[in-house]
Amino acid sequence: MVTLISYGDDQNTMPLVLVGLSTDLKPISYYQNLFIMNDSVFIEIDTHIIYKYDLEHKIWYVIEGGDINDYIT
Repeated sequence: MVTLISYGDDQNTMPLVLVGLSTDLKPISYYQNLFIMNDSVFIEIDTHIIYKYDLEHKIWYVIEGGDINDYIT
């Protein structure tokens, strides 16, 4: 599944950045009434493992070599 995130200076979708513990269930489809888009990120704060969401398959994939500082503002 391909998702257009941005085009020029315009934002088309708003991927979420979620944080939690490795023992927390990663949400699927929605979190607090917000739609989880492709490229949304889940960061485990106790392990620093980073996941990205695949909307088509409704699964979180581990990002190998991901740097937590790229996602925290």
